[in-house]
Amino acid sequence: MTLLMDDREMPTVDKTTHVGIQRSNCNTQLVTAEENIKKARRALYSLMASGLHGENGLDPSTSISTFRTYVMPILLYGLDVVMTNSKSLKILQSFYKKTIKQILSLPISTADPAIYLLSGLLPINAEIDIKIITLLGNILCSDKSTVEWKIANRQLKIKSCKSNSWFIDAKKICFKYQLTDPVEFLDTRTTKKHGKEAW
Repeated sequence: MTLLMDDREMPTVDKTTHVGIQRSNCNTQLVTAEENIKKARRALYSLMASGLHGENGLDPSTSISTFRTYVMPILLYGLDVVMTNSKSLKILQSFYKKTIKQILSLPISTADPAIYLLSGLLPINAEIDIKIITLLGNILCSDKSTVEWKIANRQLKIKSCKSNSWFIDAKKICFKYQLTDPVEFLDTRTTKKHGKEAW
């Protein structure tokens, strides 16, 4: 059945953008990662005139600082909400490592640990984990009357470990880094200040 609006046929789309995050009926994580890479690449190219191009450009520490300030937020935008899967993480890692090597004027064959040691940057999956833990911490430290806190309280206490809930995935990340169990945190924290110290 064709839907009409003002006597015009409405187009059927399989993806759309909502607050900068690509929503798709097939693979939201992959579509969002691909779109973020396109935007990050544009930001990177726009900074090349200022010397962010590796050889004969800015010094490495300034280049990495510029990359971290202007490109990383674009590359990581929304990935703490959609929770990247292995396929989207793979393309993000590929772009991320290639860009760092280019900025530091390193050969493509440079080992991954070397680029992280030389740049002082974390692997992309660790950067995403930090964003997820930060978002979870902000929700848990918010007032108990907020909708976000109530949803977190319900999801963390009711859902099983096999659930596809964002809060359960975030809880697994907390365990991965041996942080406080979010459920325990919900029950013990009293003020926002105390909560941030405990987290």
